[in-house]
Parts: sequence; C-alpha cells; structure tokens
Amino acid sequence: MKEVYIKYQTALLARDKGLSFVLDDGSNCMCYHLGNKEWHFAYHVDIEYPDKETHLFAPTQAFLAKWLREEHNIQVYCYSNTKNGKGIYRDYVVHINEQSMNDARDEEFQTYEEAFEEGLQLALEMI
Repeated sequence: MKEVYIKYQTALLARDKGLSFVLDDGSNCMCYHLGNKEWHFAYHVDIEYPDKETHLFAPTQAFLAKWLREEHNIQVYCYSNTKNGKGIYRDYVVHINEQSMNDARDEEFQTYEEAFEEGLQLALEMI
C-alpha cells in the first residue's frame, strides 16, 4: 500500500490543533517548506527534525487518523457502496464518528484519498 501524505492545508491545521511532531525513529513524514508551500522532501526520522520555523511536518493520512482517534476520540473513515460499470468502487462518502459528511459540492468523492483528506480536515476543525 502506498503511503499518502496529508496536504499543506491539512498539515497547517493539524499543527494549529496540537499535533505533536515528536516521532519515533524510523517514522516517515514529508516536509513542506513554509516559504513556498510546496513539499520540500520526504523525510525518514532518524535525526533531529528540520527547523520548524521554515518547515512544516506532514505525516501520512493514516498517522493523522490514528492521532485523531487516540488523542481526541474522533474516528474518520470512508467507504463506497457504488460500483461503476467495470465493478470498481467509486463515489466515496466520508464518515466522522458515525455521521456522514458530504463535501461542499453535495456529491460524493471520486477517490478514497480525496474523501479521507476532506474527512481529516473536518475532524481537525471539530477540535
């Protein structure tokens, strides 16, 4: 399974909501440079974290979901009941603590990752 890192806006929100940036050695993250808002590099934590004044830590979606679950008792998940003509699931729906959350377009998401990112942002806003 490919790791999906959270986007810049989600990382900013997570930092503002108190996500601790202390990781165990061997943890993976990505860093965004705060000046240009673009990802700076993938980072394997085995030395000190880059300067927090110039870089923003962006964990995987799974890491952030685990933090929300363990620290704030907020469960974020997505699922799909819809199949396209090829039998592939699509149109994902976000759920937070058993409550369905539609996106602002009032339609379902086309990818799991897109839905999950939106769900993580909504959950962070609830804190």
